Amino acid sequence: MENHNSNLPIILQEIQDILEEVNEGSKEALNVDLYPIFQRFKRSIKPNNLAVSSNAFGKLCSIIESKFNELQRFMALFGQEKKFLTYLESEPTDSEINELFRSCWYKPFNLNALSLRFLEKSKMLLEGRRFEPIEIEHFDIPEKDQEMILEIPSQTFQKKVDSFFKEIKTKLPCNLNDIFEEVAINEEIYEKFVYLLHLIQNGEILYQKQTNFVYIPKREKNE
Repeated sequence: MENHNSNLPIILQEIQDILEEVNEGSKEALNVDLYPIFQRFKRSIKPNNLAVSSNAFGKLCSIIESKFNELQRFMALFGQEKKFLTYLESEPTDSEINELFRSCWYKPFNLNALSLRFLEKSKMLLEGRRFEPIEIEHFDIPEKDQEMILEIPSQTFQKKVDSFFKEIKTKLPCNLNDIFEEVAINEEIYEKFVYLLHLIQNGEILYQKQTNFVYIPKREKNE
């Protein structure tokens, strides 16, 4: 008695080879007789190989789809002969005929590094690759009984705000991130961010959320 399960790997490889040849253009799908392959494949399907069989069935359907596409293109050519004869009867010039034939030729774009087999293999590798999760580094938060990092005496706060405003005035308008691009210390970033919030609150600087830009508002001439 024939062991159909033992024939399944051979059938799967045969289907895979046909699909690759059709996709690469080395074989026309219309010339492939799928009936005997379907018969052998149908007899090889068992409950214990349904997962593998369903994958192979999908490839067979791809070959059938290529058959239909080729058939549609073939049918479209039936009326082209009459159109070409009508064109010749119109007595086109030599330059027109030359231009017609030149437009029929396409230079193929073919690189071994970008073959269909290479791209499919790359796709499989990317789908199976596991990326390491991104580690987010958190800043140390002081305990409640510790002193705040930013300590600014109330009498000097406005002076520091004014000094900060003069410092960034030449950059404006600019992206919010550009204001802190030269600041590397976290404490200084926090301090200057407080100054910036104070300036925005007082209306001396405006912030546009959609573009993440900060700028100086236009003042009326009589102000």
